[in-house]
Amino acid sequence: MANKTDTSTKFRIVSMLAAVFLLVSAGLVYLQQSGGSSSAELAALSQSVPNFARAAVRGEDGAYDELSTGVTRLAELRRAAGTSMPGASADWQSLVSRASAILSSRNDVEAMYEALTVAVNRADAIVQMSDELLDSSGSTAIMQQFQQRADNIRQLATSLAQSQDAASATAIEDHVAFLRSVAAGLAGEGSQYDIRPLGEEARATTLTPILGELTDLEAQSQIISASAHQVAGLSTALTELDSSAAKLSRAFVNSGGDSVLPGFLQSGLIPLVLIGLAVIFVLVLLLHRSRITFRQRGLNITCFLGNI
Repeated sequence: MANKTDTSTKFRIVSMLAAVFLLVSAGLVYLQQSGGSSSAELAALSQSVPNFARAAVRGEDGAYDELSTGVTRLAELRRAAGTSMPGASADWQSLVSRASAILSSRNDVEAMYEALTVAVNRADAIVQMSDELLDSSGSTAIMQQFQQRADNIRQLATSLAQSQDAASATAIEDHVAFLRSVAAGLAGEGSQYDIRPLGEEARATTLTPILGELTDLEAQSQIISASAHQVAGLSTALTELDSSAAKLSRAFVNSGGDSVLPGFLQSGLIPLVLIGLAVIFVLVLLLHRSRITFRQRGLNITCFLGNI
């Protein structure tokens, strides 16, 4: 009878220990995930928002939508976290305000890149058409420069799309003004250059097609000039955005996240170890129970044989 009582007590103790280990491991998993998920997302967004911003200023497709989504999600997480999130409030405000400033420039950026694409096509067309114009007007130095300037516009527009350098926009304006002045001289209108006007037939076949391209190129040049200076001004916002992101990155590293658990309990291995211990206790219980059952059967057989 005493052995039975001792065995039952052992079963209860081991069963309780296994249950405790399972409950503790479940609690740790819950706290690790709930405490660190928002912090991890905040940390990731604080570093991805500057990347979205740079992609947007470069005119990459979908970058402004990604930036807008990132800023909105960042605001939601900040409201949910309250004052418990890592990093100085000033750094968070700087990150959001600079990203918002880049978002507000969307119309200028998109207008500039659209105009640059059209300008490259128009300048390329003028370069191609100017071969016939050179033949009709004579390959003079001024006409060779006409073709070269059109090619320069094409190169500058391509470069501006990559560098966002406002000086390139100013250079494009100057080249377009030169093309217009030369075209006016060829058409017999006033020009600052000494140019022999083309005959009516040459104007119709070689100059008129170029004038159509040039008119559109002038319109695109005005858009580029107006937008490029706005876009170039975003470089300061991008630099400050990177600076704020770097400070926040260090803050997250130093804080170890916003988990309520101390650092040594944030390891994902601890719940696995506790579950492993619980499994071992269950196996011990099963093994012990099988031994008791085997002994009981042996005693029953012995008693049966003794009665015979």
